[in-house]
Amino acid sequence: MRDVPALVPQQGQPLLRDQGVRGAQPQDSVRARQDSVFRSLLVKTPHPGFVKVTTASDWFASTSHVKGSVAASKTSTPASLPASSSSTTCSGVSSSTPVGAVSQDQGESVASCSVDSRNKIINDLVHDSLSQGTRKLYHLHYQLFKNFGQISGINVSYFNFDFNIDCQNLLMRFQEPHTISSVKTSRSIITFYWKLNSSLPCPTESPFVSMFIKGLCKRFQKAPNKSYPISFEEISKIFDTVVGDSSLEDLSLVTLRFLAFIITSYASFARYEEVVDLKISNIVREDHGFVLTFTKGKTYAIGESNIGIVSNLPGLKYNPSDIFSLYLDKVAFTHATCDSSSDFLFPSLRSVGGVTSTLDKPASYQTFLKAFKIAVKSANIPVGLSKVGLHSLRRGGVTHAVRAGAPHDVVQKCMRVKSASMVAYYASLTGKELHSAAKLAF
Repeated sequence: MRDVPALVPQQGQPLLRDQGVRGAQPQDSVRARQDSVFRSLLVKTPHPGFVKVTTASDWFASTSHVKGSVAASKTSTPASLPASSSSTTCSGVSSSTPVGAVSQDQGESVASCSVDSRNKIINDLVHDSLSQGTRKLYHLHYQLFKNFGQISGINVSYFNFDFNIDCQNLLMRFQEPHTISSVKTSRSIITFYWKLNSSLPCPTESPFVSMFIKGLCKRFQKAPNKSYPISFEEISKIFDTVVGDSSLEDLSLVTLRFLAFIITSYASFARYEEVVDLKISNIVREDHGFVLTFTKGKTYAIGESNIGIVSNLPGLKYNPSDIFSLYLDKVAFTHATCDSSSDFLFPSLRSVGGVTSTLDKPASYQTFLKAFKIAVKSANIPVGLSKVGLHSLRRGGVTHAVRAGAPHDVVQKCMRVKSASMVAYYASLTGKELHSAAKLAF
């Protein structure tokens, strides 16, 4: 297995120069870098510094970060760096001392550290730009692109192809799943790799490729198949079916987890990925209900846009706050009694000999989806199961909040999205709302 090179070379110029001198580059080192760039991305996880600290100065001053950089640089010497550079040390530190293995009292800084350490920091930041799921997706599509290059007799790893090759590859991607989204994803991935490896203009950003994709959209794109926006009245029917004649206190932890997941997703307009990443430590109990601080999402701006609310509504048959509070107490107790190493709000559960314990991972998407579809069918909700998914809870919360007159800017904050257009995309209007608008024209 070849060493994984750093993403940032020592020299100030880009690794791949213009095409006129491309043939003069050492082919082995270029191939090693190009073949392993995404392998390096795939095995990385986001640096914990951005999770555990909130200021850039704290992160850069972290001794453990620099030590981690050194450990990584010792295991692999970047192909674009001379072998001697890996032994370079921070200023004021003897050559026998590991790079970065100095205390903060000695005035350690990024400027005084070795090129390897700085490259490692930049490398980590590039990795942090992609989530783990996105890295896997990028890896898959890049392998498909390389396979296309082999079939076409082109080594795409040299990044010297033109926009026509791009269009041919995008056409192949469209032919297999027949979705425009796969074409756009493939385009984004090629752009990512090109910018990572070359300073030349990216062919995927040419007007020709844009017009090609626009033509595909006009000819083949279909209306989006959105999830059914479930209402709280329908959720109450589901709860009636699930709870039956029992009281909430008598329900098993598995059943309570399901009800609390529905409440949390609907009340906070949340995606599955956001909800299952919640920890008990992210929950604050207040008079009006519960405040949830989401730590995972596609785009979080500054301020309250990473906040969700589970309201206390005592006038309802199924008070969201009561269900959430009951579940929170039970799952926290279960965590404590089984010495769980995590505090996931919605953990995977295991029952042995009638004793339920929590696992160090969140409940899976399929676990909740299967239970939700069964509950919808049992409650006789008038909608096809193919239209029902966990996203029905997010769309349902947004839709019915907008129908009730909630301002779009407030709903946008509750959804934790940057664009107000997403509110209009999620919210569905009935014929009643459309009719009331049409009447205003007369």
